[in-house]
Amino acid sequence: MLRHVVRRWSTATHTFICSWGKFTPTLEDVANISRLPVCGDRSPFDIALTPEEINTLAVLQKGTPTSPSTSLQFSNWIQYFGDANRRGPWWLAAFISLWLGRFVLCDFSQDCLHE
Repeated sequence: MLRHVVRRWSTATHTFICSWGKFTPTLEDVANISRLPVCGDRSPFDIALTPEEINTLAVLQKGTPTSPSTSLQFSNWIQYFGDANRRGPWWLAAFISLWLGRFVLCDFSQDCLHE
């Protein structure tokens, strides 16, 4: 997903260009999104997930194909998470991932999800 955000960077205005217009994230935005402290030397690769976050990640990964040759697609996720029997607290995380990838970051690369 980071690749699609970087594609929208304008070097002329030093802003991101999105469907709603130009915007520049602040340091506070980045700190809130990444859950990293503004000061310090904490690495994003050493963040320990809570048990709840680990469970949510495991559920979200169940919507992915099991074959390495199969690409990760929004349509697969919609079929998996659209099932009324699979609704749960993680359903919102799946919806937000879909919404961000499709409508906010406007990724139209043949139905693919990007990890």
